[in-house]
Amino acid sequence: MHSLHDSPNSPDEKQESDRLDAYLVKFRLSLPQSAASVLSASRQDRELVVWLNMLMYLMTILLNYRPTKSTTQDNGDPPPMEKTDHFAHVVIAARNIVQLIRDTSLISVDLLVNPNFGSVIYLAGSILITEWRSTKDMNLKDDIDMIYLLFDRYQEQFPRLGMKYKGSLDIDLQRPLEVVSKLREEGFRGLWDSTILSCTRLGLPWC
Repeated sequence: MHSLHDSPNSPDEKQESDRLDAYLVKFRLSLPQSAASVLSASRQDRELVVWLNMLMYLMTILLNYRPTKSTTQDNGDPPPMEKTDHFAHVVIAARNIVQLIRDTSLISVDLLVNPNFGSVIYLAGSILITEWRSTKDMNLKDDIDMIYLLFDRYQEQFPRLGMKYKGSLDIDLQRPLEVVSKLREEGFRGLWDSTILSCTRLGLPWC
C-alpha cells in the first residue's frame, strides 16, 4: 500500500488497494454496534473504540487517496481510466473522523487529546480544506473549525504538537487554488511532500 518503490498509479497497486478496501468494508460490517460507535461502547472500552475507528478511517484514506495524474505503464501505454471517484471516499472518511470527534467530545475530550491521534486528525483536516477550497461547502468549513478547536485542547497538554498541527492547517488554508487542485491529482504522497516542503521552505519552528 503506497509502496515507496512501486508506482502508486500502476494497475497492480490499484488492484491490491481495491482488494484491501473490500476487506476493510467487510471488517467494518462485521463489528457490533458497541465497537462501531463510541456512543454505544461500554465505559471501559471507549478509548479502544476511538482507536479502532481512527485506524479504520485512516486506512480508508490511505487506500483511496490515489494519484489521478496520467502516467505511463512499464510498456509505455497509458494507464486505464479510473471508473471511481476515490477522492470522494477520502472526503467521507475525513468527515467520519470529525463525526467521531463530535461523538467522543460528548463523553470526554480527554479521549481525543492523544498524541497518537494528532497526525490522523491533521490529515482529515488537510483533506477537508482541500475539498472546501474547491467546493466552498460551508458544512466542510464547520468540520475544519471543529478540528481547529480540538487542536486548541492539544496545545494545553502538548503545546508543540498543538502548534505544529494548527500551523500546518494554516499552511493548507493559504495554498493557491492551483496547488489545491494539484494536490487532489497527486494523491496522499503529493500532499505529504507538499506539506513537508512548505514547512521546510518557510523555516517554521514546529517542523
